[in-house]
Amino acid sequence: MFVRPFKLSRRVKALTTRTRLELFLFTLMISVGIASSLIFFKHHIEHVNTEVSDTHETTVKLFRQFLEADAVGLARAITALSGNQTLLEKMQSGQRDAIYTEFEDDFERLKNQTKITHAYFIGPNGDVILRAHKPDQFGDRLSRTTYLKSARTQKLACGIEMGMNFYSLRCVQPVYLGESQEFIGYIELAEEIDHIFHELKEATGNDLAILLVDDFITFSEADIQGQAFSHYQLIYSTDSSLMETLLPKVDLDAGFISTANNFINDKEEKYGIGVSPFEDITGQISGVLVSVENITRLYKSAINELWINVVGALLIILLTIILFSIAIKRAFKAMEEALDERTRQIEFMALHDELTQLPNRAMFCKMVQHQINEAKRYDRQFSLLFMDLDGFKAVNDNLGHDAGDELLRQVAERLNLSIRDSDVASRIGGDEFIVLLPEVSGEEEHKHVDVVAGRILNAIAAPFMLKDQVIHITASIGISCYPEHGDNEDELTKHADAAMYAAKESGKNGIQRYSAELHKQSFERRALEADLKNALHNHEFEMFYQAKLDSQSVEIIGMEALIRWHHPNLGLVEPVDFISIAEDTGLIIPIGKWVIETACRQNMQWLKNGNRLLPIAVNLSPKQFNDERLLDDILKILSETQMPAEYLVVEITERVVVEDAVNANKVLRALKELGVGLAIDDLGVGYSSFSSLEIFPVDSVKIDRSFIHGLPENQSNSAITEAIINMADRLGLNVIAEGVETIEQLEFLRKYQCPQLQGFYFNKPMPADEFEKYLNNSKQSLA
Repeated sequence: MFVRPFKLSRRVKALTTRTRLELFLFTLMISVGIASSLIFFKHHIEHVNTEVSDTHETTVKLFRQFLEADAVGLARAITALSGNQTLLEKMQSGQRDAIYTEFEDDFERLKNQTKITHAYFIGPNGDVILRAHKPDQFGDRLSRTTYLKSARTQKLACGIEMGMNFYSLRCVQPVYLGESQEFIGYIELAEEIDHIFHELKEATGNDLAILLVDDFITFSEADIQGQAFSHYQLIYSTDSSLMETLLPKVDLDAGFISTANNFINDKEEKYGIGVSPFEDITGQISGVLVSVENITRLYKSAINELWINVVGALLIILLTIILFSIAIKRAFKAMEEALDERTRQIEFMALHDELTQLPNRAMFCKMVQHQINEAKRYDRQFSLLFMDLDGFKAVNDNLGHDAGDELLRQVAERLNLSIRDSDVASRIGGDEFIVLLPEVSGEEEHKHVDVVAGRILNAIAAPFMLKDQVIHITASIGISCYPEHGDNEDELTKHADAAMYAAKESGKNGIQRYSAELHKQSFERRALEADLKNALHNHEFEMFYQAKLDSQSVEIIGMEALIRWHHPNLGLVEPVDFISIAEDTGLIIPIGKWVIETACRQNMQWLKNGNRLLPIAVNLSPKQFNDERLLDDILKILSETQMPAEYLVVEITERVVVEDAVNANKVLRALKELGVGLAIDDLGVGYSSFSSLEIFPVDSVKIDRSFIHGLPENQSNSAITEAIINMADRLGLNVIAEGVETIEQLEFLRKYQCPQLQGFYFNKPMPADEFEKYLNNSKQSLA
């Protein structure tokens, strides 16, 4: 009804949803409209019902009040008559004329003062001795309820009852004569109750009727319930014809079991009927009291209000549906457009990197495959440049990942500006990017690729501004060429990746083209990586030890623990050949833990064998140093080996502490609190060497062997070495010169008072048993 077809067949599902939504809304609005109208109508009916109930309750209350007031008057009159001893004596004699003469004046006076219309003098057996209002009629026997009740209780009794031909309020009281209180009969007074009903009608505006049980015997409420209308006698009504029409339709039983009212139609009029059990003034239930209220006007008002509500609700529903239809059409149109835009975004996101907006790996693979097909068809070449950022982790660690993401975005922008429009740059993960250079053939291929790669390196090397800080980073690039280095995307990417790693190992910030030799190195590296995973489990590692000596006395004052790998096929493998692999794969963590534990146990074993306990140094790689379990592992090892913490020295490179100064300072201070010695290794090879010594809580510095080499002839190395020794002395740090190999180097270092020496001139790294012999020989020579 309110649906327009969408333009695209793929929107059929949305169309169905929309139709259902509109249908649901239409049904809901209709239901709400009808429900609200019925609620309004029910409210009006309840209002009418309440009004009828309230009026009926008022009628019953007033009726009782009027009846009780009159009954009180009758009771007082009877009491007054009972006090007339002369009257009572004549009543005892049974002389009707004498009684009437005595009572005539009293009776007239009572009629004038009250509403009494009838008076009776009744003998002890119930025989009527005298009717004061009709002295010539007497002799019958009374059997009315009030009389019987008074006879039983010997007290005053009142009630509404029928006399010879009318219903009235009657009071009967037994009378006693003299001091002996001889029972001589009854006095009964009565009055017609028409005035009560007329007063009630004037007070309430309703018609009234009273119905009594036809046998004049009082019942309990349970006895009266369920009786048919014919079981009652209508003793009085303000409108006999109306009651004759309505009462047969009245559920007389309702008044006894609930407060519900009857609503009865008669011609075009509607009446509300109230029914209540009738209790006489003695409290006995003997019938029902019915009040009839004409509620035609109120009922019609409720019906009119219902129609007004129904029509109003339908109009509101119609207006709402029209407005909703317009709104939902607009909403679905906007949704259609949003879905189209979202589809385009999803398609874009599926093929592009969310951070840099460059093509992702999936899209790049498709483009490379397409380029391979084109190259095969037209005998062309193309190249891939695999680029990785140098030092990106330090940016993330020092400035946070938000800064790292911003750096990657800026790198992507510079990368796009450094290549041709026909070239394609992609981010394939982390800080790795790859560039496709299509249609590069012939002799110009190498030259052009090198130019582009150089342009990229220069662009990356320019300063970056991150969080108001100037950041310098570099990149390493590996190059592979189709079809020389592979005929499929996987091989080309893998070979370019291998070339990039070779560029990093060559010093970073450089370019490396893939070659067969590089392939061989890559193959060997992967083979070593595979073997390294099992080396620790197969007990292929061994610790070697090299002494640290006092420069003046040449006494052994410490040692450095160095790991060696006994490869089952290659023999002894030097650390330089496998440590970087262990670092890249994460194997350095368990290997480094083994090194610390083995060195500590060996040092304690030498102590048990009679040697002095000497400080033993171990090297920590960057990944080890940043391992969150490092402190716990060292504490556990010291506890298990029982070696005092001050005899363990950890050596870290200057690069480790400079790349993340905040974390490095935190770890170094924690190690210092354990009592472990701290040394900076390879000092002087780069970074902000001298300033870092004032920041970090280190104990010693080691002059890199590259500065010791060439001493004393190399003036530059001599100046740097002398400066490091003097600076460390002013800062109160110990200095160790490593790589001492000649007597000339030894004399130079002694001249400038370098405290400690280490190098091949004294001893090469040796296995534990050989080093123990070296320790013993050293003791003997000193002795």
